[in-house]
Amino acid sequence: MRDWPHVDWHTEQAEQPLFLAEPGEAVLRTAGDAALVGRIAERRLESRIGYLRVYAPRLRVLRLVDVVGDAAAIVRDVLHDVDVATTPALRVDSVEYRSLLPLNGDPFTPTWERRLLVLPETWDAFLASRSRKIRAGVRYDMKRLEDAIDARVRVIDAWSDDVVEALDSIARTTYQRRLGAGFSRERADALRVAFEHGWARVYLLDDGERPVAFWWCGVYRDTIRLNTTGYLPEYARHRPGIYLLMHVIRDAIADPALRVLDFGPGRSDYKLHFSNESYLERNLVLYASTFRAQRARMVRTTIAGAAYGARRVLDATGATQRIKTAWRRRLRA
Repeated sequence: MRDWPHVDWHTEQAEQPLFLAEPGEAVLRTAGDAALVGRIAERRLESRIGYLRVYAPRLRVLRLVDVVGDAAAIVRDVLHDVDVATTPALRVDSVEYRSLLPLNGDPFTPTWERRLLVLPETWDAFLASRSRKIRAGVRYDMKRLEDAIDARVRVIDAWSDDVVEALDSIARTTYQRRLGAGFSRERADALRVAFEHGWARVYLLDDGERPVAFWWCGVYRDTIRLNTTGYLPEYARHRPGIYLLMHVIRDAIADPALRVLDFGPGRSDYKLHFSNESYLERNLVLYASTFRAQRARMVRTTIAGAAYGARRVLDATGATQRIKTAWRRRLRA
């Protein structure tokens, strides 16, 4: 663990104080300029079609939080101790991706665009860079929300029990919580450490005295990243997430220490609407050579192949976002 502070990580989530604030068996391996850090746990490695879980073998999994440099040799070694290692989303033009790709066992894992906003000089310049339709939509949505509720935005950079209670009161109503993701009280220590090191900024929308929506943003070097969000279902028609996002963008533009807003992994229309740069990235799933691991790989590959074919059809017909929205509504119900 003594090498930890000397690694040039890509994310604050791999920094020692924040990483150790999360539960789990920690693994740090370094070799020359290469390094990886993650957590090992016995867990179900889920295969889903949409949001429907169809296969979930229990395996010993190393979930990597960050990978630096040509880490193939380190991963080969660590796969003697686990069944599977999963990577975070890696840039496909990076050393990390190219080194680990030959070990990848999930050929149907999709590649997607990571969307970024290189921050303009002013808020007005940001709006001017958007299409007339997007500008009009932003102004309309913000005014409609402010006319409908007693909107108050708090920007929080210090931990408190009240903040944790506000975030949890929102997060427990979300579809992300149903999927075992999003904010929960178990992450309170991580949030506290992130605040202490200047790695977190929380935007909280209140309706009067009632917390109704939030964005937890990570702040690392010159980048602010959208991490976790949530809003009360009855406020969905007011688009509180977009309302808060505009406050995030406006504040980021005004902060001279920040250069980029990172919209995080995944596809959403708003990321396309408000970004101005992108790069391709992909997750990798790396399997040990054991029978148990290889059996899981074969079953998951079959399922992933079917899901990949279905996704291509849905993308081609424009139905993907409609189905995602319907599933999320069902999970919130």
